[in-house]
Amino acid sequence: MYDASTDPSETGRQDAAVPPLLSFADAATLPAPEVVGRWLDHHGRATAALKAEEVDRELDRLAVTAAAQVALSREQAPAMHAALLAGGELIDVAEAAGLTAEDVVTRWRRHVRRMRRAGELDQAAEARIAEVEARLTEQLADLS
Repeated sequence: MYDASTDPSETGRQDAAVPPLLSFADAATLPAPEVVGRWLDHHGRATAALKAEEVDRELDRLAVTAAAQVALSREQAPAMHAALLAGGELIDVAEAAGLTAEDVVTRWRRHVRRMRRAGELDQAAEARIAEVEARLTEQLADLS
């Protein structure tokens, strides 16, 4: 996990153990919890009086922010899938995700297709998915 005590912007020295991430590609290699932890460490820092030597810190912040966004967006479809399998109503899932009901259905169907291609679904899972699909179709019709 990211440790602010070794952050060069906090300690005034460059620590080889926690080098700044200068690109999205570097930040995207980190596990999602570490990315979010590093993002939280950056969040709220004053940026009004930045000095030229703080460029690496700000590039690190930008890279981590972009990676956090991607990491968290990857978690959205599995979370919607779990909520729908648990019996969540389409409108509630859409509200929780900040999406339209149509977008939830589209993303959920895409997620199910990915799981099918990966061979992650057995017969019981397919039966539950069919039940959710029927429920979603009905709920979408009710919203129209």
